[in-house]
Amino acid sequence: MSLQRVVTEISWEPGQGFDTRASSVFSDQDKIRLDPRDHQVKLTLQANHRYPLDQDLSVRSRVYEPGALLRLLMIQVYATIPTDEDGLDLGSVGLRLYDGTDERYWDGGAWSVAGAGDWNTEAEVNQSIAQFDASARKFAVVVNLLSTDDRYTPAVTRVHVLWEGSVDWVQDAVLDSFTQTVQEEATYASDVAYPPLETAATELDLDDYVDEASAPVVGVEAAYDHDADPTHRVDLLDSYDDATHVVTFSSVIPLGNRPYLRLVRRAAVAWDTQQDFSEVGALPQVVLGDASSNRSARYPFGSAASVVRKDTGAAVQIPAPYRMTYAVSVEVRTDRSRDQQRLLETLLRVFSEGPSGEAGPFLRSRATDRRYRMQLLEEFSAVEPTINDLADVRSFRSEVRISDVCLDLAQAVDTYAVQTLILKFRAASSAAEQKAAINETPVELGGVEPVEVSEA
Repeated sequence: MSLQRVVTEISWEPGQGFDTRASSVFSDQDKIRLDPRDHQVKLTLQANHRYPLDQDLSVRSRVYEPGALLRLLMIQVYATIPTDEDGLDLGSVGLRLYDGTDERYWDGGAWSVAGAGDWNTEAEVNQSIAQFDASARKFAVVVNLLSTDDRYTPAVTRVHVLWEGSVDWVQDAVLDSFTQTVQEEATYASDVAYPPLETAATELDLDDYVDEASAPVVGVEAAYDHDADPTHRVDLLDSYDDATHVVTFSSVIPLGNRPYLRLVRRAAVAWDTQQDFSEVGALPQVVLGDASSNRSARYPFGSAASVVRKDTGAAVQIPAPYRMTYAVSVEVRTDRSRDQQRLLETLLRVFSEGPSGEAGPFLRSRATDRRYRMQLLEEFSAVEPTINDLADVRSFRSEVRISDVCLDLAQAVDTYAVQTLILKFRAASSAAEQKAAINETPVELGGVEPVEVSEA
């Protein structure tokens, strides 16, 4: 695995795995907007049918979190700036970079926290972007639209950000991203009735009691006074401290009454090593295996991308990606029917509706922060578990497909913004040649045909 250059395309078109309106931050929604017709960021026409001339109107893209990010390299903004009859700009586009905490601009010597009026040009950002602190592995682009004539608005379609990182494409798609997503989401509720309290209490320390379950507690959903409320209608949970394992109640549970908690537990997750039999570990457990894939080289799903530095003409071209589709088996093993049903319900939601924080059934790449579609191919069905001890163990299996995984397996190449320039001259007319011969002057050519330009 070597360092590789990757392009993140920031656009406001409907995307896979996120809502552009929900994930963008607008400085003033009455004055700057996302045009739903062409998906461009523009200023908003006011009641007087004029555009605002405010200095700091901006939109911040969603925050990207590529885990493989080492440093930012280049940025390119696709913008339209209106001009007057003399070709002079009637507005501008300013930039800031967001590090996950603060919006920053290049002050000439460092990336400082930005204040009012602190914006950089695209050229200024490109000249200093390599010094931006990307150690948090988070970034967003803040775009400022400034109009100097209230009859017109600048517009931005998209932004390309080139960054460098170490990406193991195949491992990231399955072993890392899918495994981590299942580990985070494989939780289920577990009801526990505790002994009568020896004193009235507003707190309960879970460490004071022996937990017979093997799955660790990662949260508390609800708390009840079982004796005063046997049907569990009044939730007394105020908070749960994951560090101290202390549950705080919103009111006192009297002496002699029994607390009843709905805990949240996390199932163990592991990959099947293709043994004939395996030992039973912690239950419940989610076993992944049988990962298979097919690869289509240079499939039309993906196309080549490029980033151009307009101030120098340098460019980087990313070859078209490979596309792969993976199929992974998911087996759920439990020893209790209630745990089984609740864990299966959780996984059905994850693979059908999407993991927490996602806008659908999408798998987020931990290395590149791209989204890939997940599809549950069939309902979970009972199978014979491949384990030595079959006593009281239930096993259900299904298969999940991860589609259209784009892998930039070919290295990016340095190139130029303009790669081909062809000028074609029209032939001189016979009258122009006769005139030139009589006057002993150069022949006047018939003009230049339209220029043919090939860009990166």
